[in-house]
Amino acid sequence: EKGHKVAILTRGYKRKINTMGDEPSMLAMNLKDVAVIVDTNRIRAAKKAIKDYSVDSVILDDGFQQWKIKKGLEIVTIDATNPFGNRYLLPRGILREPLSSLKLADIFVLTKTNLNPDIIDLKYFLEQINPKAIIFTAEHRPIGFYEINQSNVLLDRNTLKGKTVTLISGIGDPDSFENLIVSMGINIGLSFRFPDHYNYTQKDLAKISAASREKNIDTIVTTEKDAVRLYNLQLKTYNLQLLILRIELVITKDEEKFQHRLLSLYSL
Repeated sequence: EKGHKVAILTRGYKRKINTMGDEPSMLAMNLKDVAVIVDTNRIRAAKKAIKDYSVDSVILDDGFQQWKIKKGLEIVTIDATNPFGNRYLLPRGILREPLSSLKLADIFVLTKTNLNPDIIDLKYFLEQINPKAIIFTAEHRPIGFYEINQSNVLLDRNTLKGKTVTLISGIGDPDSFENLIVSMGINIGLSFRFPDHYNYTQKDLAKISAASREKNIDTIVTTEKDAVRLYNLQLKTYNLQLLILRIELVITKDEEKFQHRLLSLYSL
């Protein structure tokens, strides 16, 4: 929007969707004018972005642990519904670095605050560990639904209000997805949870469809991240409507301050 050419560099964790991965595929679909480069070598990816796409800015997806590239800004997003798990590092917990590393961040963005508005203690903890960082709050807001092959036709977010649906999710936090659906006034008849980055099969879809029909459910809802792993499956044979929920991340307070901090990089 400000005229800068941007590329997103990602390693494409557990990628199989045409070798790109589900999350990079989702980014590429939604950000038409942004180059999405998948490479485990971030330096090589950055050089490619500059050479092939003439970018002046690169965003490192999941790049807080990347030390080989000098970064102008460190943004750490923290899930307000489960900030640090049990506070142990992988594989015992969910942390990839000790909490002390948070002192290196420039910005904290607390996400899903609409699902957990009680963030006073979390903000206090972050202020104690890194008083210089700016803390912003954000929430995931539903925009609407679209059919799997018609992403350009968005249905109203109230389309399914009062209706009973089946949910499919292969994401890291299925609870938040289900809670968001409930907050929209939609009834969950069935919910099928799969591992994060799960690659769906035709057999999975047949099982889900059969279970849905038994409960007289004719609509299945999934996430955009899951949708890219369902595109290649045969859906029409089951005579069920598959809708994808589109959401947006919204800074709920001081968005102008957030934008100003980002743009300040270009005046250095």
